Amino acid sequence: MKKKYLDILLINLKYKYPVLRGNTPLKIGIHKDIPELDGLSKKRITSLMRKITGKKTYLRNLSKGVKRIDLDGNPVARVSKKEMAIAKRMYLSILEQKRATRRRKQKAKKEAKTGRPILSLRKQ
Repeated sequence: MKKKYLDILLINLKYKYPVLRGNTPLKIGIHKDIPELDGLSKKRITSLMRKITGKKTYLRNLSKGVKRIDLDGNPVARVSKKEMAIAKRMYLSILEQKRATRRRKQKAKKEAKTGRPILSLRKQ
């Protein structure tokens, strides 16, 4: 229920504020500028913003150090070097998780095909 509710809220917000559709870094504290979030708990607002800012493409753009934008699409601040480093670390972590998942699936597929476990020297 919670996931569907957040997805619906996110779709509505992206419709109302097109700047949320892209992957350009957003102004810090942008959630305070969105009146629809007034009735939501801090936990829900955090979940909603994490859905927007935790995407791989958003983190990649954040790690490039481009300017942050407000709800109107106007540049407001530059991403700091510290923020860039954190975003890059998070982005690379997501990539590694996806690679590990892909390797596990490939290994399971091979094991299912051959009927015996596949040993690997690769660090897990």
